[in-house]
Amino acid sequence: MDPELRWVTSEEFQPVLTPAIAGCLSEYLPPEICICITGWRLAFCPRLHGSSMAAFYRTGADLKRSILVVRDSDGSVFGGYAPVPWEFKPGRLYFGSDQAFLFACGKVQVDVSDFEFSALRVFRPMPGSGKMFMLAQDDFLAMGENSLVIQANLLEGRSEANPEGTFSNPELSSSKDFVVQQLELWTFEGD
Repeated sequence: MDPELRWVTSEEFQPVLTPAIAGCLSEYLPPEICICITGWRLAFCPRLHGSSMAAFYRTGADLKRSILVVRDSDGSVFGGYAPVPWEFKPGRLYFGSDQAFLFACGKVQVDVSDFEFSALRVFRPMPGSGKMFMLAQDDFLAMGENSLVIQANLLEGRSEANPEGTFSNPELSSSKDFVVQQLELWTFEGD
């Protein structure tokens, strides 16, 4: 069963994350989350909350766990699961845990309600591959070794294939350097 998604309703806003995609992602979440959550809630989106990395970190620091969802200007949907808060601390390098994962859905139609589970590709940390799960800097955020990077303006990003990296992932986006069409940070209600 697909989870219930909650967000501030607006005629101008349609979330990238659909109940079908959330349902597919739920299969990869740690069991303790799946047991206790009552739904997913949109915690941050630049269209609704302002295009500021500081605002992203203020919101992300208060979330126990979250899912970052990005749609690039070519329509590809991808992101990552953050098992710890997105908290910026000057001087801190990579953080997180091996529960983190990246995902890619490919090109997804905006109004899709019948998302196919087979379209979702999930990339978990490989044993012994390193501990570069999450990085929160003042000018960018990242997961993996440039596997997923979002610049401070929240409008530009980069995704590189890292077959030997933490997540052993291919390029997640349509192209290595991409334009963010929409970015969303979701959290779990009841967690």
